[in-house]
Amino acid sequence: MNKKLSTSTAMFALLIMAGTSTAQAESCVTAVRALVSWATVKNIPTTGNGGAYTMKASAQKNGYTVNGSAAKCSDSKPCVLIYPTNYGSGIDKTYGHAAVLRSDKNSKGTYALTDSNGVCGGTRASCNKSVDLKKASVIHPK
Repeated sequence: MNKKLSTSTAMFALLIMAGTSTAQAESCVTAVRALVSWATVKNIPTTGNGGAYTMKASAQKNGYTVNGSAAKCSDSKPCVLIYPTNYGSGIDKTYGHAAVLRSDKNSKGTYALTDSNGVCGGTRASCNKSVDLKKASVIHPK
């Protein structure tokens, strides 16, 4: 049986499929909390609209060092990288973005990152990326 779908039915089906995959994507904040043991809701809550960018002020308020340096960030002592809403390069203009920073700058001028739904392109994906630490902020463990 070969039936043709109307244009409106086909468009509706595409919208449903797009909404399903988006709803299942892990948020960057959820991934950071899962991958960095000290980045709990209690220690570094999101505020206001719940955006990742709000974690910076919460961390400062709760005594974490927040700066533009990746020094001492490593796989064994990961830091949290916060991209502000005005960072550019595809960062969400409403919520910003959070990622796990696992190294200082390497010889190629990039940093080892892990994130979800963002710059590394997958759920808890790892990559090496260039980051402008004059715009982004690094939250260091205590």
